[in-house]
Amino acid sequence: MAGLGFKGEKVFVYGLGRSGQAMAAALYADGAEVYIYDKTPLDELLQSIGIKNLLNKPKVYFVDGGSADFQSFKGFFKSPGISMKDVVVQQAQSAGLDIMGDVDLLYRREPNAQFVAITGTNGKSTTTALIGHVLEKAGKKVATGGNLGTAVLNLPVGQDYYVLELSSYQLETMHEMKIDYAVLLNITPDHLVRHGDMSNYLEVKKKVFSNEDGFHVLGIDNPELLALSTAGDFHTVSTEGATAELQVNPEGVLVEGENEVMDMKEFSHLPGRHNWQNIACAYAILKEIVSAELICKFVFTFKSLPHRLEKVAEYNGVKFYNDSKATNPDSAIRALRSFKHIFWICGGEMKDEGMYPCLRHLSDVECAFVIGTQTPVIASQLQGHVETVECGTLEEAVYKSWRKYKVSGLDDAVFLFSPACASWDQFDSFEHRGDAFVNLCHELVNRLQAEQQ
Repeated sequence: MAGLGFKGEKVFVYGLGRSGQAMAAALYADGAEVYIYDKTPLDELLQSIGIKNLLNKPKVYFVDGGSADFQSFKGFFKSPGISMKDVVVQQAQSAGLDIMGDVDLLYRREPNAQFVAITGTNGKSTTTALIGHVLEKAGKKVATGGNLGTAVLNLPVGQDYYVLELSSYQLETMHEMKIDYAVLLNITPDHLVRHGDMSNYLEVKKKVFSNEDGFHVLGIDNPELLALSTAGDFHTVSTEGATAELQVNPEGVLVEGENEVMDMKEFSHLPGRHNWQNIACAYAILKEIVSAELICKFVFTFKSLPHRLEKVAEYNGVKFYNDSKATNPDSAIRALRSFKHIFWICGGEMKDEGMYPCLRHLSDVECAFVIGTQTPVIASQLQGHVETVECGTLEEAVYKSWRKYKVSGLDDAVFLFSPACASWDQFDSFEHRGDAFVNLCHELVNRLQAEQQ
């Protein structure tokens, strides 16, 4: 483990979530004098054991960021969730400080490791976890984390490979890390309040390819990324018919040149063309490190992540899928294209584009059941395109959708919770929302099974 370069220096850490706490702890361990700040009142912050432990250390101080003298600091570090336009961040920049994040600190800590980084609007977590899983099962010394879970500085020291999901917020403050294997899966409008427009959003995502000597994998099923593919040395992937180095053909077979690599339909635990893209991009990276035989073997043993098109229940041939992570229309569209006879539960806090992108992908939806505080608005956008029932709450949607199925005459069906919206209107997070759906499905199936006995 190498030093971070701040021993004996004053550093400032802004934002005390998982990443912020990990940065503060790492900088303290490196011998820095650490000043921490968060807009949350200190008495609330002290309910966190991690923050209590930090402030019990000598040379760790909680200060008011708004009145800090940034000229006296050597380094400024911010949590990913804090905008570059934040007043405190801009004050630090005006004082001549570079705005850094946890990714570069990991790079300094692990100078001998190889770094695999995955970004994109959708599919990052599954692709990251899949690459990490295959490398681990293939006997590599690997740690997996980043945006999908464990803060990068909490990953174990001394691994040969670090497989990282990197959000656009993390890439904003990445200046030093040389990524050995980089993937940009896709890009659709998201986080535009933060980034301003699609051009800025794409520029941030492209930072994953900043190492000219890296191995760069690019999904080219979005117009912006297809255009980008002509501007660099990319290993391209398509599941939608574009000419690419790796293609998934209409039959669901991954093809590399003239060779058939694997039949994606065999991976029934990862349904849908969007998961085929995830697998194909993972394969593009993994084949540079391990054999194709091992990749195919260990994709079979990979378990899909919670809240990402996760099958959570089944009753008499009817399947229930929790896709609560679908917080934007593009992600929901990927799920809607994966099944037939769909009873679709959707809604929440809409993104700027509303539900309109979904309207061309409803041919396999039997009925839509709308939840959330914007229920009437969402329902009005869907009406005329699919039968729509206004439910308001998730509980109401689950039970109304089941009653609708019972009179549909269908033998099989898919109950799909893929909201296409953020969760903040009724839930703490997409995880909270997904857990609520899973519990309701289990309650329903348990009751149905009891009635059958």
